[in-house]
Amino acid sequence: MLFEVMSDGDLVELVNPPDQLSDDMAIIFVSPFSKRTFIWVGPKAGMAKKFVAAREGGSKRMESGYPIIHVQNDNAEDIFQIDYKKWIEQVRGSSAASSAPARERSAVPQEVTPRKEEISVARVAGKTKSSTQSTEQSATKARAHVIDDLTTEEVLAKLNELTPVEGMVRDYVIIHNKVGIVQEVEGKQVVEFVQGLPEGAFFSPHYVPRLFIYKDHVIGMELWRTP
Repeated sequence: MLFEVMSDGDLVELVNPPDQLSDDMAIIFVSPFSKRTFIWVGPKAGMAKKFVAAREGGSKRMESGYPIIHVQNDNAEDIFQIDYKKWIEQVRGSSAASSAPARERSAVPQEVTPRKEEISVARVAGKTKSSTQSTEQSATKARAHVIDDLTTEEVLAKLNELTPVEGMVRDYVIIHNKVGIVQEVEGKQVVEFVQGLPEGAFFSPHYVPRLFIYKDHVIGMELWRTP
């Protein structure tokens, strides 16, 4: 099964796959050949598509049981292209005379239960009982005070002072509920914070978190992976 992440966050099944994937596409490919769930993200796809692909890729992994392969991060372009070409041949061979539309919407699970070892970022909304409201309000005020103590830039500076994890690469930082992407620019690490993130839970099965705790609050986190 082959799916594309659309600009509005929807997941659409590609019934008639293109010969070449464009740079602005984000693809989830559940391969029956190598039995893997491939996540392929073009360099111009944008961060919103990347996050949706990670979330829905986790869902497809749970449905199929096939492990997730992030094509670009895992240097798996060769095996992805081999399986993708096989898929094109199979689809066109079995439906050459079909008049089916190029794209059909796929039923996408709205809720996914993450495994314990996977990292998820979730938003939980709801009313609380009056007996617990005062406690939660106090905790919120305490956290606000902690956040006021250190700005995002100051937390990032402290994270950058930590000893790097040997043999691993830092791809993301999360500070004060903001997600930043770590990039190499002229030999230096630069963090770009993402705007307009889609809501939902996002799996990060290949990453190991490192927490930064300050005054009994987690105000920073790094996500590391093995290259």
